[in-house]
Amino acid sequence: MAASYCDPPPPYRYDPTFAPRADFAGALTPALLARYPRRNLLTAKAAGLLPALTTLLSLEATAHQQPGPAAEVAVLRLRQLIGAQMALVSTTVTSLNAELDCEGERADQMAGYLKARDDRRT
Repeated sequence: MAASYCDPPPPYRYDPTFAPRADFAGALTPALLARYPRRNLLTAKAAGLLPALTTLLSLEATAHQQPGPAAEVAVLRLRQLIGAQMALVSTTVTSLNAELDCEGERADQMAGYLKARDDRRT
């Protein structure tokens, strides 16, 4: 059978750098809580981005204290890394959603088929 929309995606190799940390409460700093809502921090934890957000806050503070192109480039580079990882997480969640939707459609088709057979038998 040719590949179709409902085929599961190929296995993805996750970067261990972005593995979620077990200690969520310990990773929350007052600076993170002041800048981001708790819900966003939970999403960042699931994406393994809490350390990157902490680093971003310190880089932004450094760039504010010592302005210059190098500090600004470091901040932009980290923001780009965070954005790319969030895009990957979003794509993965969307892919999983599509796969579950297909499984739901398959279950509905099977239920219809079984009901039709039962109706004919009755």
